Amino acid sequence: MTCCKTVSFRDRLRITLLVVILSLLAACTSAEESPVPTRAVLPSITPDIAAVSLSAVRTVEATAGTTATSTLPVTVPPAASPTPPLPSLTATDTPFTAAPTSVPTTRLIVSPTPSSPATTTSPAASATPPPETATPVPTREVRPIGAAGFPTPLITAIRLETATPTPSATPQESPTPSTTPFPTPIGEASVTTASQQVVNLMQEPSHTATIIRAVASGENMFLIGRAWNNEWYQVRLMDGVEGWIYALYLVVWIDTSRLIVTHLEPTRPPVAMVGSFALGGHVMNLNEDAFGTMHQAGMTWLKVQHRYHHGERGSAVASMVNAAHRAGFRILLGVVGERGQLASIPNYHAAFADFVAGAALAGADAIEIWNEPNIDREWPRGFIHGGNYTDLLRVSYNAIKAVSPATIVVSAAPAPTGFFGPAGCGDGGCNDDIFLKQMAFAGAQNFLDCVGLHHNDGIVSPTQRTGDPRGDHPTYFLSGVISRVPSEFNSRPLCFTEVGYLSPEGYGTLPPNFAWAAGTSVAEHAQWLGEAVQVARTTGRVQMLIVWNIDFNVYTYEDPMAGYAIRRRDGGCPACAALAAAIR
Repeated sequence: MTCCKTVSFRDRLRITLLVVILSLLAACTSAEESPVPTRAVLPSITPDIAAVSLSAVRTVEATAGTTATSTLPVTVPPAASPTPPLPSLTATDTPFTAAPTSVPTTRLIVSPTPSSPATTTSPAASATPPPETATPVPTREVRPIGAAGFPTPLITAIRLETATPTPSATPQESPTPSTTPFPTPIGEASVTTASQQVVNLMQEPSHTATIIRAVASGENMFLIGRAWNNEWYQVRLMDGVEGWIYALYLVVWIDTSRLIVTHLEPTRPPVAMVGSFALGGHVMNLNEDAFGTMHQAGMTWLKVQHRYHHGERGSAVASMVNAAHRAGFRILLGVVGERGQLASIPNYHAAFADFVAGAALAGADAIEIWNEPNIDREWPRGFIHGGNYTDLLRVSYNAIKAVSPATIVVSAAPAPTGFFGPAGCGDGGCNDDIFLKQMAFAGAQNFLDCVGLHHNDGIVSPTQRTGDPRGDHPTYFLSGVISRVPSEFNSRPLCFTEVGYLSPEGYGTLPPNFAWAAGTSVAEHAQWLGEAVQVARTTGRVQMLIVWNIDFNVYTYEDPMAGYAIRRRDGGCPACAALAAAIR
């Protein structure tokens, strides 16, 4: 007897849910892949089962609303076709398992498996279930179609680390060398500073020129030129900087006669003149007492000595200059510095020259450069030499003439002495004649308007050439001092910036170092001053005589200066009449 197993409501619900799920999957796939809906193939079932199924589908659709709408058609086989019996489903039977929803391309086809008459075992109702973890769906890429109909590969830009390329040398044109106004270095000529730690490289061959930079001792350089008198060399440093260095600061290893003269002799101002003859006096105080004494003696010049301190400006002497001019005198300014500063301060000469130039601008009519530089009382021991002094004279002369050509430059009068014997020089200095010869050899005659001289240790009349009880050394006589001036200075006039006779009368005993003048009276003192003016005037070479002194009142064991003064302790001036008579 053949019978149909009744399908329970539970099984029908399962089938209905499966149909709904498949409908939803088909709708999703249709929207993604193609406008054609996917057809689900259902198992062949009897018409009554199909009717129940359709009723269940509509019931689920009505329940789910618009969230589970399906348009999938259901295919029902004809009633006449023989239908095998539907296997029975029990609670232990394996239900159909839908494919994972994460794979959109999967289609599940459900078809019944006929039961064998000899067995009641139900066939497997579904495929092997997929793994629990679904494989993520890759994102579809829409690629353009190339010209040949094939997809063009999609090129994805990838950031790569770019290595910094090694820059290639940029070709440059060789610069056209500029024309230099100076000759090129001669071979491997070089020099090195040696006289001090640092010297200045100057823009021009002058100590007062602009400083380019300091050059250390031992630095090498090329010689590229020289001044007309070989006192300055134009150099090129190893870094190409060019300038001028004073010759005494260099050790030269080549024959400098091969160098081209790149600085010619400048046009020199005319030699300043003081007139046919000028008489003056050295004063301590710029006051009416001193001025009155000088006017009484017929003097038109006065001398003031100023002690220069490094760093001081020339304007410091302006008040003295103005006081002299107001009193009707022309002023000779004797400027002397500190020997310790001279020996220790680099570029002291340039600073000193700057000061005397400022003094000329302040109105000084004449300037004497230093005082008695041939002895260690005024110049550093070990550096006493006429050439060393000429270096100071040179820079001072050039500085003065640059700002005031009319200012008279007088060379420092050496102390008249034969103390250093036949050798002429010793540790403490040089005899005056040797010192003047050294100056002439260094070219001092080119840097002065008047040769300075002193005579202040006479004890006989200046008219005498012999007869001094101490001996006949030339320095004891006025004419003997003049005779010691070298012939190189014959083109220059002579200026006695000190002429004096010492008398202790009215002051007491003289110090031992000045005991040679103990027998000189005030009357002799006055007479000899008048005679000195007369002798000087008759030489034709002496153009200035400054009496040492007018009004000094210091009389000490070291220096009895008041004994030389023409204005004596009582205020009288015995020498004034003799001087006035000699100048007429």
